[in-house]
Amino acid sequence: MKRRKLSPELYQVSNTPPLPPSSPHLLPDSALLYHFALSAHRASHQHLQQAFIHPSISADPNLGIPIAPVYNRSAAQPFIHDPYAAAKALDLQLVALDFLRAGLAYPDLSERERVAFGLEFGIVGLKFYTACTGNSTGKGKDSEKNQRVDLSRLIGDIQDVIGHSAEAYAKRHFQIVRLAALTKARFIFVYRRWELAAQALSAFSSVIGLTEDLSKPLQLSGQGNDRIWEASFIIHYLILRTLWEGRIGNDLNAKYCLKHIYALMDETAESGLFNLLRANGGVLNLNIPGGEPIQVQVTPPNILYMLTYFTTVVSRRDFTGSNQTCKTILHSNALRLHENAVRAEDMWDTGFSHLHGIGQTEIQQKEVMIIRGEMMIEHATALMFRSEFEGSYKLLMDTVDHLRINDLFRVFAPHLCLLVAQYAMLIGIKGTAAKYYEACRRLINQGSEFGLIADIGLMGSQHRLTKLLEHPENREKVHVLAEKCKGSTSAMFNGAGYLLASLIDENVVNSKKQLSNAYEISVRSNNNILRLLIFAFTTSTHHYGGRERMYRQLETGKELAKLMGGKDRPDSVGQVILGLWFAYRIKEYYRQEGDQERAGQARDSIKAHLDRLTEIKTQGLSLERMLLPLPLKA
Repeated sequence: MKRRKLSPELYQVSNTPPLPPSSPHLLPDSALLYHFALSAHRASHQHLQQAFIHPSISADPNLGIPIAPVYNRSAAQPFIHDPYAAAKALDLQLVALDFLRAGLAYPDLSERERVAFGLEFGIVGLKFYTACTGNSTGKGKDSEKNQRVDLSRLIGDIQDVIGHSAEAYAKRHFQIVRLAALTKARFIFVYRRWELAAQALSAFSSVIGLTEDLSKPLQLSGQGNDRIWEASFIIHYLILRTLWEGRIGNDLNAKYCLKHIYALMDETAESGLFNLLRANGGVLNLNIPGGEPIQVQVTPPNILYMLTYFTTVVSRRDFTGSNQTCKTILHSNALRLHENAVRAEDMWDTGFSHLHGIGQTEIQQKEVMIIRGEMMIEHATALMFRSEFEGSYKLLMDTVDHLRINDLFRVFAPHLCLLVAQYAMLIGIKGTAAKYYEACRRLINQGSEFGLIADIGLMGSQHRLTKLLEHPENREKVHVLAEKCKGSTSAMFNGAGYLLASLIDENVVNSKKQLSNAYEISVRSNNNILRLLIFAFTTSTHHYGGRERMYRQLETGKELAKLMGGKDRPDSVGQVILGLWFAYRIKEYYRQEGDQERAGQARDSIKAHLDRLTEIKTQGLSLERMLLPLPLKA
């Protein structure tokens, strides 16, 4: 529907007497309480975002500049760190809980209002409780918060509200039950409560009527809006399930999930359901038996596509093979090529519905920019681990421009530091790698999985992962890191933990057992980087089995390294550093065997790897210019 221009006659002088003033329409107290609660909850986000940014990322507070929010539309306005940001965020969430609790106790509350208040109370309550009981709430946290709040009473209130949601099931409010299950699952993933993820996903699948067997095809039921609701819930469930299966290293189930997601997305688009969704501005009715429906806005199709591509890259890191068969690259590249052209009309922020105003549009635009920034970083990472260094470097430059334009540079600073550090390690510039691993550690909370990556990478870049039995202080540090990794629910960290443990175990039998565990995890999770590292270790420090077995491992390692971005290159040079390692070892093996012809071929391979290394190092040294605005020192 085209927008009409306003008629100029509306603003012409008229002799018609004015209409009598209408009496003001007073909002009910329950509506005001809900509005105040939402306002406090949203205001807490601004402070919470700032709480996780290192104090070094700040303008000089002595200049008299007012504190600006992290997500600020004016790129020229400087950012000043607020040391009390986390405490302010928690205070605002506590205010929101007070408003919501008062609303839930309001007399004559309709069923529709009770659902709205209850869902919001559950979301904010869990956020507040997690912040008070967790190990960390970000930089500038208020450590006395949990002493000033009756957390046991808060949990009791949350359980009471959730108990009413069981009530919703008894009253056949199935849409509410599903929405509550989705909200809970998303909360667990956003706040990384991995110990609760499997249980939450199981409960979610149960309320939407799915079995946990992913090998069977999925079919949508219902018509019109009911079918849209079902498709949206199932796709959100499958996205979360894919992330979980990828995290725990079950690559086969991750593939099943993605297959179902793409099939459902295609079916929904081809059947015209997305057209119906666009016509309504994404607004659907949440039916409340015996009362008026609640109107909600579902996830735009374009964001579902973005989340699907993002999930594909994150959950399935398959870096071996040609560019045409490497799904990780293809999916992320498809989004980058078509996000603004093919599906632009699927975005709610290109128009307005009657429930979608300018404020909501700006928030959603910012959310889309964040997802795009994350996608670009994941795409650059995928290219980097595929040894597509030229493409990765170009995409890194584009990413920095994207983050600066959308005022997201500070938010992604630790991600960029980690990415540059890993880039430098892969091309052998260990000094630069150590610098950016250190910067990453300063910009994030210690003890997180993100911090584990930085700690391990820093030790590697400082040559502290070799001759560990001769350096007790390094050995103890590696032991601590290995135990933390093995205690994670992530297969990537589990595998790394077992590999690290094998480095410090003096008992050869135990060390071999640790390596076997790491190898099994790498195969099940399709982690080819880990497989390469294991083969490099077993063919150098520990020689398990006879020479024939070592030769097979060398050849397998050489082929894996070549497949990581090298199969399409004329020189067949893929993963450069590890490929060079295997080339040296194979040359030495042939020399010992007296096979001069094959030893000569290995020397040619060594030269090709060294030429490629010189080529990419020249470009890699210019990486630091890209991140000059980042303060790398506290």
